[in-house]
Order: sequence, then structure tokens, then C-alpha cells
Amino acid sequence: MQTTEETEGEKGIQVHEGIVDLAVSIPKLKERMDTFLELKKELLKDTDYETIGKNKFIVKSGWQKLALAFGISDEIVKEYKEEKSDGTYVWRFHVKATHRLTGRFTTGVGSCASTEKVYGEGKDNKKLEHDVYSMAHTRAKLRAIRDMIGSEDMLIEEVDNGKTPNKSNGFCECHDGKNIVDATKGICKTCGLALKPKGVS
Repeated sequence: MQTTEETEGEKGIQVHEGIVDLAVSIPKLKERMDTFLELKKELLKDTDYETIGKNKFIVKSGWQKLALAFGISDEIVKEYKEEKSDGTYVWRFHVKATHRLTGRFTTGVGSCASTEKVYGEGKDNKKLEHDVYSMAHTRAKLRAIRDMIGSEDMLIEEVDNGKTPNKSNGFCECHDGKNIVDATKGICKTCGLALKPKGVS
């Protein structure tokens, strides 16, 4: 069945009509995924992981090894600082990861706030800003690499308070079930208790 046609568009430009098709065959895709899993076993060491609860997450060193193995380069395409009226701030980055062989690329975004608990209190202002800036860059970079590879691995930065987030949405058991749960993290911002599905009182 023909799924793609070339037609003459405006100003003589060739327009391709049809559906998006697979770049390679299904067996080839499955082989590629199996190879990726084997690569992680052979290339990554214990120091390239951090364990939270029962879950293991690839850390920066591991993603850098995978980027090297796949021939992926990265570059900052946008960075800016948002300053708040209370003196706090947020650094935001957009990082592009490019597969050097094919030219395919993805863009990862990441941010970090000066108020994040990981940095504690009383830190020298210059040191604090360096840490916030670096973390925002790292988050964007690792997301870009992860998405470029097509890995289903969750980044450790996507874990909140040591709990693996889920995409459930509903109501928290506290406050008589009236406290709406963060849909992106699946936990209550107030108490972090278990969920109640929508409509359950």
C-alpha cells in the first residue's frame, strides 16, 4: 500500500503527503533496544547509578558514557536567569543533543531554583549561583541525551523526595480528600500521602 505521494506545492516545492512511517523495520527496532540494554550492562558501572528505594537511576557520568557511545554531541541553545522580587532566582536552559552521524537532534529543557532544598541555607552567594546554574544545565543536557537515545529511563531529577512519580491524578487522603494531587508527580504537596482516585470520597 502506498502511503506517501509527492505533489507539486506552491512555488514548485515538493510536498510529501501521507502518514508517518517507521524509519526501520520492527525486528530492527527490537534488535536495537536489546543492544541498548546490553550496552548499559557492559558499559555502566555501579558508580554510574544512584539507588533510591528499590529504583536505580543513571547519573550524569552514565549518560555521558552513553552519549559518547552513540556519537551524540550537545550544545546550549538558550540560557537565562529569572530573578524574583524576593531575591531568589531560577536558571533555565535549553540544550540540543545531536547525533553526529545522522544529524537528528532533540532539545532538552531544565531549570533550577535557588530555593531548592538540596542547596541548604547559608551557602556563599557565588557558590550557590554556580551550583544552581550548573544543575539547570545538567538537567537540560541529560534530558536531551536521554530523549535522543530514546531511553525509557527516568532521570533522578524527576524523582520527588525519594518517591518515583507516577501520572495518576486524584485527591489526597488528607483534608477530607479535598487537596488536589499534583498530576505530574502523583503526590500531595502538603503531606505526600497515598492517592484517592477521582470521584472517590
